[in-house]
Amino acid sequence: MTFTCTRFKIFCALTILSSLLSCANHTDRLNHPPPLAIAKDNTVLKDKADANDSKVDFSAKSFYFSSKSRFRPSNWNELPGFSETPTASIWSALLDNCLKPHPLWVDLCKQMRPMTIADEQDQRIWILSELQAFRIESLEGEDIGLLTSYFEPVFIASLTQHDSFNFPIYSAPPGLLSAKKIGQPWLTRREIETLPNVQADLLKHAIAWLQDPLDVMILHVQGSARLRVETAASQWVDYRVGYAASNDLPYQSIAKWLLDQGLTKDTSWQGIRNVLQKNPSIERETFWSNPRYIFFSLFALPDTSSGPLGAHGVPLKANLSIAVDPKSIPLGMPLWLDSSGSARLQQLALSQDTGNAINGAIRADYFAGSGSQSGEFANKIKQNLKLWLILPRSFGQ
Repeated sequence: MTFTCTRFKIFCALTILSSLLSCANHTDRLNHPPPLAIAKDNTVLKDKADANDSKVDFSAKSFYFSSKSRFRPSNWNELPGFSETPTASIWSALLDNCLKPHPLWVDLCKQMRPMTIADEQDQRIWILSELQAFRIESLEGEDIGLLTSYFEPVFIASLTQHDSFNFPIYSAPPGLLSAKKIGQPWLTRREIETLPNVQADLLKHAIAWLQDPLDVMILHVQGSARLRVETAASQWVDYRVGYAASNDLPYQSIAKWLLDQGLTKDTSWQGIRNVLQKNPSIERETFWSNPRYIFFSLFALPDTSSGPLGAHGVPLKANLSIAVDPKSIPLGMPLWLDSSGSARLQQLALSQDTGNAINGAIRADYFAGSGSQSGEFANKIKQNLKLWLILPRSFGQ
């Protein structure tokens, strides 16, 4: 398959101009990766030096996309489970992506909306004729990666410290913001929780309190939570805490630390809770093995059916949204996902979130939803993954 035609040269120039005029509006978790060129055989070239190689025949199409992956065109029958999946399900997911699509998808979304009332056969024909699946590979040619899962926990909480509510959730303090301005990481988790002057300052920034320190750690790992707060009138009000900032230190798994210490073989949150209940003296050391610390924002939650806000700026949807490495896969894109292990997953997914531990060409974190049942599902998922990026068919012509 070749990339030809004057319109793509024009598209390239417009894309580059748009990229120069745009500015980043995401948190420190997101970075703009370097532009890539697409070669004649649809292999994404590693860098501009490769693109300038006179032996390579390619069109001048390039855009901010990936520095970790290459993408090869696939036939639809190569996508496991695609032909068996109801068109209505695929169409609905593609429309969800149109809430905030990647620029390459804007025109497609305009075409899709009037076709919402079309019958499924016409919708399927449109998908097959207008879209192209590209298998995602590492630069070394590997096409199998890792799928994990995450969820939004729900906790009983208080907005003030009292009785058993003694474990705080903090908003970002001035000291952290000052460190970010000069591009330096802030204090470690141990330092944050033990230095008296830091603790005194942080108390001014406590936005909510939980009953269990492990629940705070779960919140730090998952990145958001729903809080149920009882009012003086014995009524319940729902809030959400969402990621605001971090101390910019790398995440380390406390489950792995406990495994390395020979203290558990059960790395689920319940398994970790059981170990800490039996060995309360190691609780703080266990938590301190993860130096990364997260700070949050607190929001009222009038609609509990709405998911937490992902890094792409749209609410996450259970069993549809995934977190990806934005240096491999751009946000706002539909992908086909094939994974087997504790659960068999063959479905469309949307790249709408990121995570500090989500790194690599074929790496995704599957959003399972909110609550304990979603948490039980998420804890089981650590399995092989194949991904296909869904792009306009005109992209490859």
